[in-house]
Amino acid sequence: MAGIFHEKQIFNGLAHFIKGGVFFFFGIITTLRCIGCFAGRGWAWNLKATTNSPSRERSRSISMEGLECLLIFIYGITNVFLEHLSGWGEAWTAQDLEHVAISLLFIGGGLCGLMAESRASRESRKAQPSDTTITLEGKQTLVPGYSTNPVPAMIIFLLGTILGGHHQDTVTSTMMHKWFGNFLTAAAAMRGVTYLLLYIAPARSTSPSRPPSELITAFCLMSGGFMLMASNRDTVESMIANNLNAMVVATVTMGLLEVSGDNFGGWASHVEGMGRLIQLRGPESHVHGLSHRLFLGFRSTSVSERIVLHITYALATRKSTYLAQQGWLTVPWKMHPKSDLDRLQDAMAQIANLIERAGQLNTTVALTASETAPTQREEIMQEGRELHCQLENWYQDLTIRQPGPLYYERPSSADFLSRFISAFPNSLHFQNFEIAHLHLSYWTTLLLLYSSMLTVTLSSLGGDASQTFGLVMAPMTDKFTQGQVLAQAKKIAQSMEYLLSEEMHILGPQKVFFALRSAMHVFTSAGEREEVERCEEVFEELDRRGYSFGKILCRCEWDDIPALLSGKSIPRNGVVPAESIHA
Repeated sequence: MAGIFHEKQIFNGLAHFIKGGVFFFFGIITTLRCIGCFAGRGWAWNLKATTNSPSRERSRSISMEGLECLLIFIYGITNVFLEHLSGWGEAWTAQDLEHVAISLLFIGGGLCGLMAESRASRESRKAQPSDTTITLEGKQTLVPGYSTNPVPAMIIFLLGTILGGHHQDTVTSTMMHKWFGNFLTAAAAMRGVTYLLLYIAPARSTSPSRPPSELITAFCLMSGGFMLMASNRDTVESMIANNLNAMVVATVTMGLLEVSGDNFGGWASHVEGMGRLIQLRGPESHVHGLSHRLFLGFRSTSVSERIVLHITYALATRKSTYLAQQGWLTVPWKMHPKSDLDRLQDAMAQIANLIERAGQLNTTVALTASETAPTQREEIMQEGRELHCQLENWYQDLTIRQPGPLYYERPSSADFLSRFISAFPNSLHFQNFEIAHLHLSYWTTLLLLYSSMLTVTLSSLGGDASQTFGLVMAPMTDKFTQGQVLAQAKKIAQSMEYLLSEEMHILGPQKVFFALRSAMHVFTSAGEREEVERCEEVFEELDRRGYSFGKILCRCEWDDIPALLSGKSIPRNGVVPAESIHA
């Protein structure tokens, strides 16, 4: 059965996601404090203006540390039962009792922190003056909006230490909990550094102090939250089945936090940096074991929410890749046979190089009258024909080895794409997700190959090849024709109902972004207005489900996508580009 959290396991998943979510949002609040939010209440590690005497204001105000103590107290109450939900009605295990002990720590610690922040505690330290003694100067003073209450940091530190040694059924799960504990311990240590910095140099104005240690605190809290969410039983079992360890999850978690947000430069640098590291290691270092599996994942054609891996990244940015070199196409598979996806990716890597060369040739022809251009053009066209034959042979081999039809048409009926039927009355359905993924990658690769060859042909006729798809003026006599490009784009669009169906869970939506955007641009260039609007409808549906990258990609001009994916430009005005066709 596909997916996770079936039957009683949903309670184990809920427990980890609720508790992990608490720490994740704790990290978000910490980030907001660090960048200056809540400064009006003095929660940004700053002073706040008051019209009362300082002692009265301190007794009446609520500090962020007080809210943190309240959160710790509530967390302790809920944690008593959360971990035992998956075994409700059964005997309490040693692990359940360990969580109860942690809950008591949180309940007691939260209450102690609230007592330290209480009005009575403050009044016992400094008596409150009567209203008749308040002077004009007292009414215009500044008071801290924060406190150096050590209880929240101490509780987080103790929890990190405890969970660092929290025994689990498997080594992988134990190590993931250890990483969670490490993150919390580091967060508590950084909060201690914040208190030290504020003791040495207290806040002196209403401007946010922005202690740099709080950024690390927030990072550790959010990373710890992600690790706790990922350490649920079903996810750990999937990791073990795929030979992944806790260190891989920890590094991916930290990478996800760095690449999150609207700044694409972070994840773009990760993709390029990882590519450089693998290139420096050489193909011989990726022949077997975990290195081989990581290499396969690195080559992957997935384009998901804010993640574009190397070969698709090369295609989308129209840049060449070293993975098309002969050594990288053969050496890593000395001990392992290539899968259908591996052989398709070989062609995709070579096509990425071809697209870059075609773009460089078109630029040269547009700027200068090069004598070598005809020869270069013919070489590119010949290589394109060879790659086209390679793709056709790959697909024929796939159809021979797979029993039955790989896909079939049936009337479109998706409720979430109500207007989609007008442009695409029939949708394509596949044997399984793997077959659907292969076809989507195959059709997208063909589409890019056809369009690249058409621009080369167009430039030879003296046309404007600056537009990536010069479909209208392209000749119809060559192997690469306008009809072929539109046919591939239509197949991609017809696959959306299947890939976005409930049975695909999150796997389908993660694969459609670049393929659908490529098809949308083909429809745009060919003047197919209704098809463009239906593609936009799919991106809107993806955005509604939480995949905001689709809307960003949809609203970006096609020729600006390489810059967008390189982190150089991001559409922020929310306006659909002029290339989209509207009445």
